Amino acid sequence: MDYLGPVTNRAARVSGLAQGGQIMCSAEVIREIKASILETVPKTELSKFQPSKAIDAMKKMGGLVIKDVGERKLKGLEVPEFLSVIYPAGLEARHELGSEDVAPASVLLNVAHVREIGMLCLRLEGLASGRILKPSITVRDVDLGMTLESEGEGEGEEGGVEVDGDENDVWTWDGTWKDVEVDPENVLPPMTTKWTDGDLFMTLDSFISRIQIAIQGIVKKFMKDKIDAPNVLGVLEDAGMDEETLRLIGQLIGHS
Repeated sequence: MDYLGPVTNRAARVSGLAQGGQIMCSAEVIREIKASILETVPKTELSKFQPSKAIDAMKKMGGLVIKDVGERKLKGLEVPEFLSVIYPAGLEARHELGSEDVAPASVLLNVAHVREIGMLCLRLEGLASGRILKPSITVRDVDLGMTLESEGEGEGEEGGVEVDGDENDVWTWDGTWKDVEVDPENVLPPMTTKWTDGDLFMTLDSFISRIQIAIQGIVKKFMKDKIDAPNVLGVLEDAGMDEETLRLIGQLIGHS
């Protein structure tokens, strides 16, 4: 509790739940309103302390309408409070308008889920092509047109390094991609929470197509003599892939 005391703190928490134009009241206040203004219940021990001018003014308004809100847990208070909202007679319809539940916008796709599908796609493509996918500082910002300094080892030999005697040797990517440690974050699209469902759907569709191609490559690479197109999942299962991944792949490629 703050230095103003529990009573002031409680009143502030109750009034803080009111929306624009509303007057939020605790159960004790509503009881006093019913006793002193509406006169529907017997007077309380506090009724004699209520200012008569305020009571008369509220009676002249034409009456009050009480709308129950229900129990609410208030910050800093251990016991939930039963709250109600009061309206002048004739304005109670505002409560119904304010209490209508606004249907939240349906989220069809989640960025994190699409990213997981993308990681699965990269793993399958890596399995099919032999690429290494893991974070690497030296290759994080690799540009296909960059030049690398020669380390003096394997010059002129296979591996894709052309040695022409210059200070910088040109790194050619023919046949060397398998040896490069690729950071998956540099390969995946830069998906963010600002992406629309349309953007995510297009990306997901691309991942699905790539997964289908990667699976076909895996089957041809590891099971050349046992290719059975309708039984792709069975081939992957024989290769040791876990059940959860198989189920996900099956959903993506339309197999049960």
